[in-house]
Amino acid sequence: MAPFVGKDLEQSQRNTLAGLIQDAYKRGDDLEAESLKQILHRDQSRKSNKNPYVMDDNDTELDKSDGTSVAFVREVVPTVPQRIVAPPVPTEPVSQPILTAADNQPPATHHQPITTTLAANNNGKVTWFEGALSKEELDKAYAIMASKKGTLELENGDVIHNGRILKGGDAQMKQSLAPLSPGLTIILKGLTSYIQWTVFDEEWLVADQKAWSSRTTKSDKKESGEARIYGGEAPVEELTIDYEVWGDCMELFCTHLVACGWKPVAKKFESHINVVKKLRKDFGWMVALRYCKLVRQGVMRETVDKSVGNYAELHEVLLAEAKTTAESYNEHHYKTNPYAPGRPKESICPLTNKSKTSSATNQSTYQPKENRHASSSNYRGNGKGKGGGYKGRFDDGRKRTEWKREDRYGDRYANHLDKSRSPDRRDKNGKPVNGKRA
Repeated sequence: MAPFVGKDLEQSQRNTLAGLIQDAYKRGDDLEAESLKQILHRDQSRKSNKNPYVMDDNDTELDKSDGTSVAFVREVVPTVPQRIVAPPVPTEPVSQPILTAADNQPPATHHQPITTTLAANNNGKVTWFEGALSKEELDKAYAIMASKKGTLELENGDVIHNGRILKGGDAQMKQSLAPLSPGLTIILKGLTSYIQWTVFDEEWLVADQKAWSSRTTKSDKKESGEARIYGGEAPVEELTIDYEVWGDCMELFCTHLVACGWKPVAKKFESHINVVKKLRKDFGWMVALRYCKLVRQGVMRETVDKSVGNYAELHEVLLAEAKTTAESYNEHHYKTNPYAPGRPKESICPLTNKSKTSSATNQSTYQPKENRHASSSNYRGNGKGKGGGYKGRFDDGRKRTEWKREDRYGDRYANHLDKSRSPDRRDKNGKPVNGKRA
């Protein structure tokens, strides 16, 4: 940024910095872009400063002034031009010189501002908004993009319709990728949560996309949180994949990272691939795979200081943890993944080192036994609590204490008292009754 401080900017410099400004907004670095906007504004203010020796009758600056005196001016131009030194402005160090486009740049609160350039075309005209050649057309384009309603055809052939830009001419689309589910897309754009590695498999993504297209809105409310992330079945356990599958998933993962705006992260993962390959050669595939999972868990998470360690280099602590787990699970002497289908430890869970069938059987075969005496007249509960809880034939769900507090001879229990075998029988009014029935 030093070459642009203390002197007027050339048109070529302004064009170069305008493109760099757009890159800053795309990266989401609003602070860097705002600091560079001040440099452009200072350059414009120096160009718009009035010459105190050139004035017209309206006290305005002349468009075609050459610096000499004109009519209605009595002051004499000095022979030696005065040098105006711009005051030093504190600037923050920036990785590369970036300059904002112009005052028409959208505010920094927009996460993805509308693409605005100030590049000169072959005819010498200035391009404002993806082909807009006038201020009026630029304002219309901004209005339609903000309201997301209406249609506008630009001079370069592009059409803005309902907030979407339809390119014209020979514009080519980017490389097509198997799209992630909506939930996974949100997680990957934020890069604050862990995503299972086997998600980045082309066959699984195609099947997941097909399952998402067949879902209905009514069924979404009844499904669990995992079903909302995955359209169909969940991906396979990542600790059961082989080296070849891991390489394909890593390549697709880096491609999705670049598409979501994490190109520097993808660059570091390329160095991480070389580290995993070396660990596979030295310690076996399971140690390398467990190390890779630990590294990805450290990258895909939210940290307090918003920083991530240099995962492009080897981490001794994570390697020691992976080696300890592999040795305790007897994995270090296998050249390939023993948990893959058809391998020796196919029936063992790689996370717990326990049998899959035993845990599944214990959970699926257990059924609570029904007490067949609960409906009989002699059942007095399970023996817990005071009184045992009478569960006889005429029980209405109340406790024994409530029976004692309430009137025993009310209308509610008259029918019950008639069938009692007690010798001291009474009628509805509580009077003694002689005979078999009241």
